[in-house]
Amino acid sequence: MESVRYRRTLGQQATYLVEYDTEGYRISRDGRLRRARPLGAACQAMGRRERQRAARQFAIDDIEKLIGMEE
Repeated sequence: MESVRYRRTLGQQATYLVEYDTEGYRISRDGRLRRARPLGAACQAMGRRERQRAARQFAIDDIEKLIGMEE
Protein backbone atom coordinates (compact mmCIF):
# COMPACT_ATOMS: atom_id res chain seq x y z
CA MET A 1 0.00 0.00 0.00
CA GLU A 2 1.36 3.43 -0.95
CA SER A 3 0.95 6.45 1.29
CA VAL A 4 1.24 10.22 0.96
CA ARG A 5 0.62 13.16 3.26
CA TYR A 6 -1.75 15.72 1.79
CA ARG A 7 -2.49 19.20 3.14
CA ARG A 8 -5.94 20.59 2.43
CA THR A 9 -5.85 23.94 0.58
CA LEU A 10 -9.02 25.34 2.16
CA GLY A 11 -10.35 25.78 5.70
CA GLN A 12 -7.99 24.79 8.51
CA GLN A 13 -5.47 23.36 6.00
CA ALA A 14 -5.07 20.21 8.04
CA THR A 15 -2.69 17.48 6.91
CA TYR A 16 -4.13 14.04 6.15
CA LEU A 17 -2.48 10.68 5.59
CA VAL A 18 -3.74 9.02 2.42
CA GLU A 19 -3.08 5.29 1.97
CA TYR A 20 -4.05 3.83 -1.38
CA ASP A 21 -3.61 0.80 -3.58
CA THR A 22 -5.35 -0.93 -6.47
CA GLU A 23 -8.35 -1.80 -4.28
CA GLY A 24 -9.19 1.60 -2.74
CA TYR A 25 -8.04 4.20 -0.25
CA ARG A 26 -8.05 5.22 3.42
CA ILE A 27 -7.84 8.75 4.79
CA SER A 28 -6.55 9.37 8.33
CA ARG A 29 -5.86 12.45 10.41
CA ASP A 30 -4.35 12.59 13.89
CA GLY A 31 -4.28 8.79 14.01
CA ARG A 32 -8.04 8.46 13.39
CA LEU A 33 -9.48 6.87 10.29
CA ARG A 34 -11.69 9.48 8.62
CA ARG A 35 -12.81 7.64 5.50
CA ALA A 36 -12.16 4.32 3.72
CA ARG A 37 -13.52 3.51 0.29
CA PRO A 38 -13.04 0.70 -2.21
CA LEU A 39 -12.73 1.54 -5.89
CA GLY A 40 -15.87 0.95 -7.91
CA ALA A 41 -16.42 -1.69 -10.54
CA ALA A 42 -15.69 0.78 -13.35
CA CYS A 43 -12.08 1.06 -12.16
CA GLN A 44 -11.48 -2.71 -12.40
CA ALA A 45 -11.03 -2.41 -16.17
CA MET A 46 -8.06 -0.06 -15.62
CA GLY A 47 -4.47 -1.19 -15.34
CA ARG A 48 -2.72 -1.41 -11.98
CA ARG A 49 -1.04 2.02 -12.13
CA GLU A 50 -4.20 3.72 -13.35
CA ARG A 51 -6.18 2.22 -10.45
CA GLN A 52 -3.59 3.50 -7.97
CA ARG A 53 -3.66 6.97 -9.52
CA ALA A 54 -7.45 6.98 -9.45
CA ALA A 55 -7.54 5.93 -5.77
CA ARG A 56 -5.09 8.70 -4.84
CA GLN A 57 -7.03 11.32 -6.80
CA PHE A 58 -10.39 10.23 -5.36
CA ALA A 59 -8.94 10.53 -1.84
CA ILE A 60 -7.58 14.02 -2.52
CA ASP A 61 -10.93 15.10 -3.97
CA ASP A 62 -12.68 13.78 -0.84
CA ILE A 63 -10.31 15.74 1.38
CA GLU A 64 -10.73 19.00 -0.54
CA LYS A 65 -14.52 18.70 -0.58
CA LEU A 66 -14.75 17.10 2.90
CA ILE A 67 -16.84 14.28 1.50
CA GLY A 68 -17.82 11.82 4.24
CA MET A 69 -15.77 13.51 6.98
CA GLU A 70 -15.46 16.59 9.14
CA GLU A 71 -12.56 19.00 9.20
